This record gives sequence, C-alpha cells and structure tokens, in this order.
Amino acid sequence: MTNTYAQLQPAAVWNLFAEIDRIPRGSDAETAVMAMLEKRAKALGHKTKRDKVGNLLIFVPATKGREKSPVV
Repeated sequence: MTNTYAQLQPAAVWNLFAEIDRIPRGSDAETAVMAMLEKRAKALGHKTKRDKVGNLLIFVPATKGREKSPVV
C-alpha cells in the first residue's frame, strides 16, 4: 500500500482503494478497474452482472441475521 493510505483505517478498505487508485481509469476508460472488481467479486463467490449501459453490479449476500433488511 502506498504511504498515502498506510495509516488509514480500516486497512482492508484502504488497501482496496490503493489497488483501484493504481489503475488508470479516465472517463469512458473504466474497463481495467471494472475487470479487477469483477474478478475480486467472483473470487469471493459473488454473482456479477453488467447492465445494458455497462455498469457492473455485484451481488453480495446479506450478513447473517440481516437477510430481511432492505437491499442496497
């Protein structure tokens, strides 16, 4: 992780942010970052889908005990 994020908490969130930050991703050039996020999601067993305009949707199951909470 870069020094910019090294002291921030929670570390897991900032580690992911640093990984995303290293990927060039200008407007209409998000392919690489979307591929990285889709690969990570699938490695965790999450279903993914691209909608008709190209947005990446990642379906993460509810935390145990929160299954009936509203979907975000």
